[in-house]
Amino acid sequence: MIRPKHQWTDAHGKPIECIHRYGCQIVGLGHANKHGRDRMLFIKHLTIGTRIVLIPEPNNPLDRNAILVYLQGDFENDIGYLHSSCAKRICRMMECGATFSAQVYWINQNSRRQFPEVFIFIYELTPMTLVRRPTRKGAPEYKRPPLTSTLRGAIQTALSEPETEERVGIWERIRRSFLFR
Repeated sequence: MIRPKHQWTDAHGKPIECIHRYGCQIVGLGHANKHGRDRMLFIKHLTIGTRIVLIPEPNNPLDRNAILVYLQGDFENDIGYLHSSCAKRICRMMECGATFSAQVYWINQNSRRQFPEVFIFIYELTPMTLVRRPTRKGAPEYKRPPLTSTLRGAIQTALSEPETEERVGIWERIRRSFLFR
């Protein structure tokens, strides 16, 4: 039995051809953008269905998975960032070759809140082409800790000596002593 393909809709409820749809919140609306302009001036002009462009910012000192959000056609004034939980997934997929489109689907102008909440739909248009995320040079999780001189010497000694029955027996005894405590 073939399962029917899920049909996603855009912010206006019209069918859209995409692989998957994610919902995410834009954060950082209360801060000024990179050019010192107030983001709230741009947020006030947003309507449901406004097209959004997502640009990864790998050199961000606070979050290497940060994704800036721009209005389509205005790449000078960013309106915020994707929420970090969603940005991590989307950034990894972008680095593996997936392409995305986005649009505003809900704006909450609650009077109790100082800033409005802006939620967007992110549509995955093409799938990932790579299986693994490419390694970024200088990323902290890809750096190996430096080996101390004693540990380096022990590793080199262990690699240079041939495997003997006596040596295998010692490692087996060490392993068993940890297992049966």
